[in-house]
Amino acid sequence: MRKIQTPFFITLLQIMIFCSCQPDKEKDDPEYLLQPFSTTQTQCFDIGTGDAIMLTGKAGTKIWFERNFFNLGEDQNVTLVLREFYDFRELLFHRINTITDDNRLLRSSGVVFLDLIDEKGASVSLRKNQRIPIHFPDNRLAGHQILYADAKSPGDIRWKLEESLYVSIIAFDTEYRIDMPKTIPRDSLSRYHEIAYEKIGYPIMSDKLKWINIDAFVEPDGYLDVEVEISGKTCDYYTFYVLYKGINSFISYQKASEDLFLSEIPIVRNTRLLVVGQRDDVFYFGETVLKRNTKRVLIQTKPIGEDALREQF
Repeated sequence: MRKIQTPFFITLLQIMIFCSCQPDKEKDDPEYLLQPFSTTQTQCFDIGTGDAIMLTGKAGTKIWFERNFFNLGEDQNVTLVLREFYDFRELLFHRINTITDDNRLLRSSGVVFLDLIDEKGASVSLRKNQRIPIHFPDNRLAGHQILYADAKSPGDIRWKLEESLYVSIIAFDTEYRIDMPKTIPRDSLSRYHEIAYEKIGYPIMSDKLKWINIDAFVEPDGYLDVEVEISGKTCDYYTFYVLYKGINSFISYQKASEDLFLSEIPIVRNTRLLVVGQRDDVFYFGETVLKRNTKRVLIQTKPIGEDALREQF
């Protein structure tokens, strides 16, 4: 029986080259009160004028860069920017919601942000019909879909499903009579009997950069419109988090104190509604449980320390 090989770019030399990056823009933004709790770092790979290189993120994401994938000149210096969010709490801290652009709830297996920038900091696009190999660690793609977003900030993300997902495998080439990389639609994998990929996973061949999400869909029990009243010291703005017990799913809302109406909230059995505000450098926190017939809730907020607030998530 012919031995199945590991996908081509996983076996190549893995090189990590870091350069300094600008701090995350949302760190000082009042819409991202929990972002200081995050340990996710922006990773920058100084590719320079290199032609082909394997890049490996700290959490195990692998990207195979080739200059001819992109709209680049031969002598144009570039840097690849990567952020990996494989810890669900990191999604919460950055308000990377697990909801689609048509309000379908998702269960996350991880998110990455990927961008290629030139010396002036401008994004460089992929060439037409070109795809870049990306391999996620721990076989996270198994049983999940790929969704994309091109939002300016994490809190604005609403995911869009990739309808035609392509992956890379090693397959026998009848012309050259050797095993070679092959790009195929994911739904045709069964024809290649690549059992080994069930354990190690396979790279996607992505024709998009920026925000990439590995998710599965969750069917809610229903949807709610809820009017919220807050008892306690008033903050100018509040951030609401809808959390689901036992599911890596959440939705967040940024609301001014005079507008606390939340619409079309997906409900899945034990659904918690948490609220966080800040005034005079003091955090205020409260929570309640949402049920299928909930229409109005009163939440009492109280001062809370940073460590205690972090533990609520």
